[in-house]
Amino acid sequence: AGERPIPIIFRTLEKELISPNKISESPLLSTRTEILKLSSVSHLSLNWEPAILYRRNRETAINYYAEVNKELTADKATLIIRKKLELEKFPKSVRWEFGGEQAESGSANQSLIAVAPLGIMILISFLLLEFGSWKKTGIILLTVPLSMIGVVPGLFLSSQSFGFLSLLGIFALVGIVVNNGILILDYIGKATSRGEPIETAIQYSLSKRIRPILLTTLTTIAGLIPLAFTDATLWPPFA
Repeated sequence: AGERPIPIIFRTLEKELISPNKISESPLLSTRTEILKLSSVSHLSLNWEPAILYRRNRETAINYYAEVNKELTADKATLIIRKKLELEKFPKSVRWEFGGEQAESGSANQSLIAVAPLGIMILISFLLLEFGSWKKTGIILLTVPLSMIGVVPGLFLSSQSFGFLSLLGIFALVGIVVNNGILILDYIGKATSRGEPIETAIQYSLSKRIRPILLTTLTTIAGLIPLAFTDATLWPPFA
């Protein structure tokens, strides 16, 4: 073969590991006068290689796993690591991305946002079916932004990040606000149908429905308080 190296693969039936010296002394050819050993016709070198080559999307990849303590959430740890990685200068062929909870949260947010227009269309359809009026439907929809009043201050005061469960909590708040608006408008419609002035109908509806609405809201808050102060990292953003 001249100077061209030829790879040779050995396989042994022995259970114990074979040392490089033992491989060099392995008999390669036996004649009548002598035994030709592998070391006589070859040069043995020991090179270490990874036992597993991990690939993702047909690209060589390396995964790093880490656990965070109770003082850090996954989002906070991701933010700290991201800032440090952005300061490092990697070759152009190297790129990094986050997986785990961060990636799953982003994927879940995209899925929710993708179906949000369909949910809005279904909501408008049910409101039109209930009231039969675009005016009343518009009034209900105008109350939807009111559900966002406490979201930003709540997340800021609790030092929670905006993620999948926070978005899910916003959708739940939208449902509560829409439900309350439907109840009040329904009572107003019944009062005006009896011939009462609109001002009187509004006062009557609020006097009849404000107490049940407040009690329902307070019981919801009381049920979410344990989740807001739990040590788990999953439910506090939702609460």
